[in-house]
Amino acid sequence: MLYFRYGFLVVWCAAGVSAAYGADAPAILDDKALLQVQRSVSDKWAESDWKVENDAPRVVDGDFLLAHPKMLEHSLRDALNGNQADLIASLADLYAKLPDYDAVLYGRARALLAKLAGRPAEAVARYRELHGENAADERILLDLAAAEFDDFRLKSAERHFAEAAKLDLPAPVLENVGRFRKKTEGLTGWRFFGRHQPGGQ
Repeated sequence: MLYFRYGFLVVWCAAGVSAAYGADAPAILDDKALLQVQRSVSDKWAESDWKVENDAPRVVDGDFLLAHPKMLEHSLRDALNGNQADLIASLADLYAKLPDYDAVLYGRARALLAKLAGRPAEAVARYRELHGENAADERILLDLAAAEFDDFRLKSAERHFAEAAKLDLPAPVLENVGRFRKKTEGLTGWRFFGRHQPGGQ
């Protein structure tokens, strides 16, 4: 569980991002995303309390997920934990169509999409906004620090990793925080000795 919860520090990857659904797009997932959702749902169905009335066929598409908000949220969280860019892109805006969707979860999805798509400055901006509104959320703090590290905002990354190091986090997460702090210190020192200014804010 802790690796799912803090997976951003354990697994780093970059991937292309398919176009997310617009507000007026039909609620239909592309084939790749559909297969991923179906696998996720089939793996969890037996152990969950999800119900389908009248034993209806378990055909998973956008309309089905909108009719089963808990399943849609679970699928989006799984995609975030696995850094699955295509699946996040397909599910995030679909999730935002729910009347009581979690704005923080949606914001995390948009920020991670920016990161995985190679837009680090946008990712930092989105994570900073989330952190400003949810300062006590340790996951957002860690995601922000990692995004700042990616964008070579080393001073800010070090400050936020130092803040995270003081939290009561699982040991593997704290170990990874320590590794990032050492990398940040190394990069800052290299830039200094190379007669460059240390990483910016």
